[in-house]
This record gives sequence, C-alpha cells and structure tokens, in this order.
Amino acid sequence: MTSMMESDIDQFIQNQKAKLQQERQQLAEYMQCVTAVDGHWLAELGPMFYSIKDSSKTRQERKKHAIDEMSAMEDEMRRAEDLIKVRKEHQEKQATASVRKTTIATPGRTEPGTPTPRRGKFGI
Repeated sequence: MTSMMESDIDQFIQNQKAKLQQERQQLAEYMQCVTAVDGHWLAELGPMFYSIKDSSKTRQERKKHAIDEMSAMEDEMRRAEDLIKVRKEHQEKQATASVRKTTIATPGRTEPGTPTPRRGKFGI
C-alpha cells in the first residue's frame, strides 16, 4: 500500500513538474512580446489618463504655477474675445458700406421731406 502511495506521490510530482515546465515555456513566449514602457510616453500619448508628477516642487509652488497658468489662459481668452468682437464690427461696417440703396426712378414721385421744385411761369 505504501508503494501505491509513493507511486501516486511520484506521479503527482511529475505532473506538477510538467505543468511548471509548460508554464515556463508559455512565459518565455510571452516575454518575447514585452517591451519597457517609459512614463513620458504614457503622458504624451494619453494625457487625459496619465501625468508626470514633478516631485522637485512643493505643493505651494505647484499651486502658484497652476494659478499663473490659469490667469494667463484667462488673459489669452479675453484678448481672443476682443479680437473676435473687433473683427465682427469690421465685417458689419463693411457689410453696411457695401450695401447700396437702389432706387427706382419714377416720374412725378418725390421722396418724403424733399422740397417741391418751383415751377416757372408760362407765358409772359
């Protein structure tokens, strides 16, 4: 009976060794497809998911830098809005200047507010 248990144990060990060997081969196959990933790549290609933390700055310095960037962006936005407003006004001026009033000449018709011409006397 002990020889049966020993043979079962030996068989179990052999099976485990075979499984381990198979896993090593699979791991070696997968390792051929692996490359190192640089953190800067992730931040460049997926900035909405990854960012690079600058550990050399203190929290106050980072906060001040963020506030400065925000104010710079707001100033840039204000300048852009002013430029858009100026361009729009310029286009409106051009549009009103280029529109010519077309009138149809009709005999006997006068514009309101225009004085009537004086008629001369006929005859003597």
